[in-house]
Amino acid sequence: MDVLESDWKLFKNNLTVWRENYLVKINEEIVLILSDKKITETQKFWKVKKQIDDKVEILKDCFDDIRRSMMLIKMMMMYKNKIINMENISGFSKDVVENVKNFNKI
Repeated sequence: MDVLESDWKLFKNNLTVWRENYLVKINEEIVLILSDKKITETQKFWKVKKQIDDKVEILKDCFDDIRRSMMLIKMMMMYKNKIINMENISGFSKDVVENVKNFNKI
């Protein structure tokens, strides 16, 4: 699918916001782990490390190698990983919205 210029611009303009919003959620999860009085400091450390390791892979998959030809795939990956939702993509063209929505059904 050819990416419309308007979709590409909107995508590029939203990348930083989407990434930062996702990292807010991740950081909140880490704070919850670190605040958990029921586990030891060692357990906290390893839980946080696992959390970060898991999320680093998602961040790389979704935000590295940003090219126009990869835009739709990146958006599908972001949607799958709950970085973006249908509200976030409502301003994109109908084709983009439908492709992302349909990907979720696969």
